[in-house]
Amino acid sequence: MYHLEFNSSDAYYRVIYNPASGVDPIVIALPTEFTPEDLATWEPPASETSIHEGTLTATIDWITEDHAMTGFYGWAQEWDTEDEKALEAWFDYAPNDRSPYGSYDDYYGNGGSGTTPPSGTPGFEAITVIVALGVAFIILRRRK
Repeated sequence: MYHLEFNSSDAYYRVIYNPASGVDPIVIALPTEFTPEDLATWEPPASETSIHEGTLTATIDWITEDHAMTGFYGWAQEWDTEDEKALEAWFDYAPNDRSPYGSYDDYYGNGGSGTTPPSGTPGFEAITVIVALGVAFIILRRRK
């Protein structure tokens, strides 16, 4: 499952995509100041999404007045299941400092091997970064 999130000072935007689900990505947009009543009447924002050659692209209409992006990041998650019960889950964040688990070194240490694990953006996180940059480009281009 892949998640892209960006924020402005007055809104929160998110795209969630599960390739195994067979359904289109889910697009969420909410103002930062919302109430439970707002959630009861929430409707998805106007948006377009596509997946082409492993790249997720999303165009989302702004829902508030401030169009200055204050944060942009993504993460991927994978889990192992048995009899539809989640056994283990793995998360990969871009940029890494968005991880609620701290850095790789903070969480795993050097594993007693005497070497430090590689830093930077590992493995399948690179796909998330590419997709995130594509979404940002589309949003900024649409603003013009």
